[in-house]
Amino acid sequence: MKYPVIIAFLLCSFSLLAQTESAKEDWTYPERYRMVSINTTPLLVQLIPFNRTNPLQSGPYNVEFNRFNGNRAFHTSIGVFVVSDGNFDVADNANFNFRIGGTRRREFSERWTFYRGWDFYLSAGNFNLIGDNSSEKAIVGMGPRWSIAYRIKPPFSISIETALVIGLDLNAGVPNFQFIPPVAVNMNFVLPRLF
Repeated sequence: MKYPVIIAFLLCSFSLLAQTESAKEDWTYPERYRMVSINTTPLLVQLIPFNRTNPLQSGPYNVEFNRFNGNRAFHTSIGVFVVSDGNFDVADNANFNFRIGGTRRREFSERWTFYRGWDFYLSAGNFNLIGDNSSEKAIVGMGPRWSIAYRIKPPFSISIETALVIGLDLNAGVPNFQFIPPVAVNMNFVLPRLF
């Protein structure tokens, strides 16, 4: 009984050593591709309670769509929170956040990528950040944003981002400067080309 187990173990070990160099993954992106980013912070906070905060306060944007052409991209982001505690009548923390803009990508290595760009912002309510309780704002503005991403596999990466919004509060008629800290962890998926 001992010899068949040893022979099976050796056969499995030799098959692992027989792999060639062509099995390496290709880490380069195509010239044109689309990428979708989803904010995974609400799920992560429920699994790993970092600081016991509200899992719904996870940054202003839930999903982002990017269309890359080389190192440049056109992107749109949207974040919506309407329901508070399952009651549609209570809308204290309701918000709608939208942005549109351009991005440039710079790769440091196979796995690390830095993104920077400028966006135009439209926000009603608040930016869904911890400590931002003002739900009576309506902001139109623009500003820079920065992001860094780590690729887990060639089509999948995780990223964090920060931004500065320089705008106008339409309700009060006063200038508004808002710094959006890196509070959200995004999961990025490169969509395959269908044709």
